[in-house]
Amino acid sequence: MLNFWAEDGVVFYSDAINISFPQRLFADSGGGGYLNLSGKIIAEGVRLFPIEIAPMANFVFVNLIYAVLFILIYNRLYFFFRTKAFLLIFMGFFIFVPIASFDSVATSINLHFFLLFTCLVVLLTSETKPSLISHLIISVTCLSDPLAVLLIPVILFSAVYKRSLNSHLVTFVFSLLLQVLFVFHFFGESTRVVGQNPSIAKTFYLFIDRVVGSSFIPMWGFVDGSILIIGDTPRILYIRFFIGITVLCLVVSVLIIAKSLNNTPARKSQNFLVVMFLLTSSLYWAVAGLFFNPEPRYAILPSLCLSLVFLMSLDSIIDDRKGDIAQRYPIYVTIFLFISVFVSSFSASDIRNTNLIWSEQLAAGRVACENANLEQIEIQIPPEKNELLLLLDCDKLR
Repeated sequence: MLNFWAEDGVVFYSDAINISFPQRLFADSGGGGYLNLSGKIIAEGVRLFPIEIAPMANFVFVNLIYAVLFILIYNRLYFFFRTKAFLLIFMGFFIFVPIASFDSVATSINLHFFLLFTCLVVLLTSETKPSLISHLIISVTCLSDPLAVLLIPVILFSAVYKRSLNSHLVTFVFSLLLQVLFVFHFFGESTRVVGQNPSIAKTFYLFIDRVVGSSFIPMWGFVDGSILIIGDTPRILYIRFFIGITVLCLVVSVLIIAKSLNNTPARKSQNFLVVMFLLTSSLYWAVAGLFFNPEPRYAILPSLCLSLVFLMSLDSIIDDRKGDIAQRYPIYVTIFLFISVFVSSFSASDIRNTNLIWSEQLAAGRVACENANLEQIEIQIPPEKNELLLLLDCDKLR
């Protein structure tokens, strides 16, 4: 709240105050080679407020959107959980997803990952009457992340399984086609590198480490993927891999038990959801890992999918409605496990320690504008090590 963070300031807010409307809505912000509409929409709201409180306004808008996504997901998944404690655990995971740590607080740079998950939930579940908000989320998701194309397989499977189509598909197809047009238009000038040194082994290891480990093991953290391609492999990586594989086997065991014990018509829709989320998680990570050499935050969507199917499977095994105290032990253990993961993971990284305070920079900028009779000044945006600069007209500071 004391300043913008990364792209929020140097890309989206910069475009909102320095590029005319509506051209700024269709600019390739940050040179990513695609349209990121979610960050642009937030910046449009932020620019309506005085520049002195712009970071605070950004914080409020971002968290309002997260609140909308939270409510929508909760309502869509409520039907699929008999044990509501598991649903509440997952909603906590949605807020405090460990691999994101502090990076999702007060910033929109990770928002498109959460939008992508919410879009998946909307497309795979049903509501009595399609709402405008669900259509908006699907449209903004497709116009914010071109990897929404990876939802196509589960959409097709879902259409065949349910033997029906709904209006959400029209919104999805139309919005995704628009994004494809933007990609073709922008990608020639993009700074993004695709398919550089792809490695199946590295992609699989990082799945175990960043998706499985960070989601289920307290105090796990993550390793820098570059360590896998420089010289000898440290012993700690073997240890982490063995622990991660062990946890993954336990998770898969829970899924198998749930499938064998609850292969009933009443659980049929839940079992289908489990398969679709697993498919999406695997496909997304494979594509992101092999073609984009992902940062840790690319694990947000797979982590959300994997934790959801794990909790759904536990829910289908444990029926707490019978009042058997022994049946509640797994619930208490699961609650303790996820709280431990949340608490041990929710810590600020070193790059969050910054002396760049927005109000102080604006004050210094005003002095510079007056003393040197400048027309524009540059404001540095955290993280400091990236040397990100936001260009401001001096007229906005007077």
